[in-house]
Formats: sequence, C-alpha cells, structure tokens
Amino acid sequence: MSDCRRVSDLDPKNVDNRKLIHFISRSLCVRRRFREAINIYDELLRLDPHDATALQYQGRAYCELYEFKKSIAKFERALAIKPDDPILRRDLEWARKAEGRFVAQPPSNRNGIATAAHSAPATPSPRGNQQTANNLAKSIAQEVNWAKTLQATFRVGQINLQEGHWATALDCFDAVVISNEHHAQARAQRAWLRAACPDAKFRDAKLAYADARKACELTGWKDSASLEALAAAYAESGQFDEAVKWQQFVVRQFPNAGKPAAERLERYAHHQPARLP
Repeated sequence: MSDCRRVSDLDPKNVDNRKLIHFISRSLCVRRRFREAINIYDELLRLDPHDATALQYQGRAYCELYEFKKSIAKFERALAIKPDDPILRRDLEWARKAEGRFVAQPPSNRNGIATAAHSAPATPSPRGNQQTANNLAKSIAQEVNWAKTLQATFRVGQINLQEGHWATALDCFDAVVISNEHHAQARAQRAWLRAACPDAKFRDAKLAYADARKACELTGWKDSASLEALAAAYAESGQFDEAVKWQQFVVRQFPNAGKPAAERLERYAHHQPARLP
C-alpha cells in the first residue's frame, strides 16, 4: 500500500491530522521520496486550495526534481495567498533563476539528478568540493532532525496509547511507519493497539499480525515486545494455540517480562484475547 493511500486514512479536515499529514510529507521529502510527498500535498490542496504551506513545500519538492515550471507555479500561487512572505518570495526567485541554469536528465536516469545547461568543468574546483561538503553536512543535519522528530512522534504515540487516546496513538504510529517502514518499535506498538484495543473499531487481527511479524523480523525475533504483539495478534484472530506458543516463549526467554506476560499467557490458555487497560 502506498504512503499516499495510508495517509488518506487520516481525516484532513481535522486540524491535528492536517499537522500530522504535513509532518509526514516533509519527512518524505527529507528521505528524498518527493513524488509521494507531492501526491500527499495534492490531496491537502484538493481539500483546501488556499493552503499556502502545502503549496510552498510542494514547490520545493518539484525543485528537488528539477521540475522548475511546476515549482514556480506553486510558489506563485502561494505568494498570491501570502504576498508579504519573504521566504516564499526567495523560493520563487531561486526557482526562476534555477530554471534557466539547469535542464533535466533523460528519464533513464533513475536518480533524477539534473545537469547544468552548460557543461561543467572536468575537474571539480575546490569551491565545488566545499559546496559538496556543505550539502553533505546539510543532508546529515536534516537526517538527524528527521530522526529526532520521528522519535518524538513515536513517544507521543506511546503516551496517547497509555492514556487511552486510541485514534491519536494510531495516527502517530502510522506517521512513524510511513516515514520509516523499518521502525520496529512503532510497528510493535501499532500491532498491540490493533490486537488489544478495548474499542473494537480499532482492532484488526490481520493488520496486527502483519505489523507484529514485521517487527519480529526487524528485531531478529529477539524483542519481547514484538513477540508479545505477535502472540496478541494470534489471540485476536482466535488462533490461541499459536498465541500460547509465542507467549510461553516470551515468559521463558525474557524473565524481565514479569507478571503481566504470565497473566496474558493465562488469558490465552483460557481462549481470551489480550486487552489494553
């Protein structure tokens, strides 16, 4: 399933969801998944054509793809909404200058890298090397900020899960997994929510199993939380023998799992699925 389709599960009319969708789109850009981000911005703009922020960031995504005509059109629309925004004006000026300096590579170039309209020197200049170093440093800084923001979103999801705010928790875990499909903790927590939520409308045994199994694979089948999520997913689907098997494995291999793990094992043995408090 594409990121855009998963994001569409969020209700963009909700203000908090719109903020979350903006975060997802920006994180996709940081990961250089510009087409997916553009598709998400299209959905936001369909609902609110006057979302200047969506227009601006969509314009920047088009710049990264060297599609300057499209980026200019987006920046111009955003400026019509926010005519006094100096950053928007700067973005537009940069895109107009870049349009004359760069041409796109043929479609066969999978990386989508653009080339200058005039031939570059065969040997990079020291200034060019410095620019490359600066770009690399900027990229690393973006990655660090992205990782921090992602972990903060995951933590917000955990807090909401503990407090019983199921919809917000699920939105947070969705955002993390969309941005980083290898985030095992978010997958495990999302599996728990889908397997053991007291509110039936959030439960989905198949999705819980898929998340839990992926989390187990990502952690080498050595993470107790992921393994317990797998057992809970089996129990929710009515496969209590499998649930007991995996929960017994957790109890035996992870003594620190303690009394709650043993209590869940007892529930599964009596054909009772797990439920979050």
